[in-house]
Amino acid sequence: MKSNRLTAQIIKPIAEVFAFTIEPKNASRWMPDVVAGDRSDWQLKAGSTYRLQYKNGEWKDFDVVDSDLNKIFELQSRDGNYHIRYSFKPINSFKTDMEFFEWVDDGDIEVPLTNQILTKLRMAIELKNIK
Repeated sequence: MKSNRLTAQIIKPIAEVFAFTIEPKNASRWMPDVVAGDRSDWQLKAGSTYRLQYKNGEWKDFDVVDSDLNKIFELQSRDGNYHIRYSFKPINSFKTDMEFFEWVDDGDIEVPLTNQILTKLRMAIELKNIK
């Protein structure tokens, strides 16, 4: 598979969905193989580094190539082959439409994101303030 596009409607305001989704430290709450996340800059912007640590101990670095507050967030693997784009659109003041799009320039996506994982992200965002 060269590309994968998934969408979710999340019952939270767009600012909350955007902030939660782009924070690498939240990745372990919804990505099954991720145990930690970090970033090079306090505010993620084009040129920042987005880092994820996987269960096997390996860290993978991604470059932020585009970030427009509450609209779009795009990452690219360091080798430039793998890309991830999150797009956000408000449905109303308390509901957000989020699109996840991943693609590779060469080959196939190693482990495509599934609807099950995207549902885990949606639930993590919607339930994050419930104890």
